[in-house]
Amino acid sequence: MAPPRYDEAADEEAESEALILHRLDTDPKSGRPRVHTIPSAQHDDDDNDDAGSDIEGQSDEMLEKRRIKALAKRAVADATASSNADPTTGRPPWLVEGTKTFRRSPPLIRGLVIAIALFLLGGVFYFALGDSEALQGGAKKIWSYGGEVWKGGSVPYTFPGDVGHPGPTATGAPGQLEEEDKLTGTRPSPEIPVETHLPTSQYGSFKPFDHMGPLTPYKPSDGFGVDDAKYHALPASCKIEQVHMLHRHGSRYPTSYSPAIEIQKMLAAKPRPTFSGPLDFLNTYEYRLGKELLVPLGRQQLYDSGVAAVIRYGKLIYEDVQKHGKLFARAGSQHRIVESGRNWLAGALGAADWEREAELEIQIEDVGFNTTMAPNFACPNADKGGKWEPGWQWNKDWIEHYAIDAAKRLGQYAKGVEITPRLINGLQQLCSYDTVAGYDARSICSLFSTSDWQAYEYAWDLSFYGSYGSGSPLGPAQGVGWVNEFLSRLEGQKWDPKLQTSENATLDSYARTFPVDRKFYVDFTHDSVIANVLAALNLPEFAAALDPMPSRLDEGRRYKSSEIVPFAARLVFEKIQCGGGQEPLIRMLLNDAIVPLKQLKGSGCDSEAREDGMCTLKNFLRSQEGRMERVRWEQCFEK
Repeated sequence: MAPPRYDEAADEEAESEALILHRLDTDPKSGRPRVHTIPSAQHDDDDNDDAGSDIEGQSDEMLEKRRIKALAKRAVADATASSNADPTTGRPPWLVEGTKTFRRSPPLIRGLVIAIALFLLGGVFYFALGDSEALQGGAKKIWSYGGEVWKGGSVPYTFPGDVGHPGPTATGAPGQLEEEDKLTGTRPSPEIPVETHLPTSQYGSFKPFDHMGPLTPYKPSDGFGVDDAKYHALPASCKIEQVHMLHRHGSRYPTSYSPAIEIQKMLAAKPRPTFSGPLDFLNTYEYRLGKELLVPLGRQQLYDSGVAAVIRYGKLIYEDVQKHGKLFARAGSQHRIVESGRNWLAGALGAADWEREAELEIQIEDVGFNTTMAPNFACPNADKGGKWEPGWQWNKDWIEHYAIDAAKRLGQYAKGVEITPRLINGLQQLCSYDTVAGYDARSICSLFSTSDWQAYEYAWDLSFYGSYGSGSPLGPAQGVGWVNEFLSRLEGQKWDPKLQTSENATLDSYARTFPVDRKFYVDFTHDSVIANVLAALNLPEFAAALDPMPSRLDEGRRYKSSEIVPFAARLVFEKIQCGGGQEPLIRMLLNDAIVPLKQLKGSGCDSEAREDGMCTLKNFLRSQEGRMERVRWEQCFEK
């Protein structure tokens, strides 16, 4: 049965009913409660007259009855006082007619009218009660149905945890080292819970996992010429006033262009190649690596780094939290960079607390977006190789040279595939990647001699020096953007847009997204960016040329990628104030080792010649005064 239709006539009839008044009192005879019902439409002239007469001497009951009748009649009189009002409801005619018209309207029209009314009401409340203060820098949040919109610049009101542009990724198989590791007498150390023990009978005191270039698991650097044991501890009169940290992501799976993927392709060939002798394990080897993502060890490296930072610099970190509400950190948008930042912050501030006590600003890494955490996207000539980044060709030529002997030696154990120098380099990278992923890779790693690993490390050195460092015209140019930001923060001055290279002007122009009044700064980035920054700083020991085809490796060279950019590498600048009214000092550390600043020629740091590696702030700033002319950013756009 259909529901009863709305009866407008019945509704109007109900509205015309007289007002009803009710009174509760007590029956004087029985003592029971009783209710008096008094229709206001019943008019009694006598009662009305009585209401205004002298009521002295009347009983309480009679007085109360007359008072209620008088009130009821007064209500009717008030309701009909105006000749324009409805005599029964007291509503003005326009409201009565409007109500009738609205009820007769189709449901769609009624719904639209209600929606418009609610929208206008919401707008009134928003503009009446909302924040009318413009943010620092002139940006102001305004309403938009599609999301947050800003006047004066596209600045985010909050710091979103996902801005897109994570880069290509793929998950890999989980580790099962407890099952795979059959080596007796050793266990993975608690500091690095992956299997890095290789036969001492084969390598002696040499440790291959300390020489794997940027794939080296994090370890403190062996040093850069300063006696760290003597000078790492500050004098009692000195205190650290400010810290700037540029941090590489942790251990990860291979990138999309890694030679390690060549091994996956080789084993996927139809028919599958067969192997014997030392390569016999490849007959059953399964490629299990993912792509680009942090591995569990990488998460641990960043978490541990955060713990170390809050132990070392906790006073500064919590001064920022207390004064500004939150610690400020930045990261590029690639998945492994964001996750590195989150794990570091969890280590520093606690897994349950960091989102409340820190802001992680994520800057997009992609074509068309500026960010100093990935400056190559702002430099069109980056990643083109050739004269702009000769290191890639140096790397390729060196691999063809150093790996030829290993290719011949192992090639005799392979059928159905030619073992080339590039495959040898791919196997060496596979050793690195399988190990940090938690797989037992000792069968792969032990295929190579000490000299093979030393040459492998040098291949990485050539790539970084010649493509990201001082050996590339674009290396210093790509690093100067972060240096500009660092110097603005160091001096507490707003970023200068006249110096812009790879900086994001939208973000760097606002105090909300580029504060310069903090005690502790941390940015999360790539290995290449640390190499860029070292080149932009013009440190001679990191600028010394590498021979693309040496007859003998220089083991004393300062530029070793294993020492400069291992997984989870960190470049730190400390601003230090000592007692006695001395000039503020700057100390630079790379992977926990002091970098001597006396190598900055012509700045005053060289004449100070401090053995502790530090330099006065004013002389360090002087060393960077000519950086824009020196790096020649315009080369990024030359043909």
